[in-house]
Amino acid sequence: MFGINGAEFLVILLVAALVVGPEGVVQALRTFKSVIATLKGWSARLREETRHDMSDVTLPGIDWSNIDLREYDPREMVRQAVREEMEEWMKAGSPGNHTAAPPQSPSAPVTPPVSQSHDDTRGHAH
Repeated sequence: MFGINGAEFLVILLVAALVVGPEGVVQALRTFKSVIATLKGWSARLREETRHDMSDVTLPGIDWSNIDLREYDPREMVRQAVREEMEEWMKAGSPGNHTAAPPQSPSAPVTPPVSQSHDDTRGHAH
């Protein structure tokens, strides 16, 4: 949580307890309990409103129990697409199949030739 481990969290709590004092710790705990109770009530209301609103929404003909969202992991979808593309390139490059060849990557950047007769005295700033 927030990149800190349990020991660091305890040190932070100890320093906070020393800063606010014994009465402050009790008041802080009461405030924390009140905030948590408010958040739980808000969450319960939101969950109930959502359940009520979604009860009216139905999509006929879809069996949601068979849908596994893990099948639609974007990372896995990209891996599969790259794997399939590499297999196609391998098939195309196999002996006896010269219909397509993978593009060759240039070993050096391609730059247009510079004319030797170019005159830089036309008033352009460098």
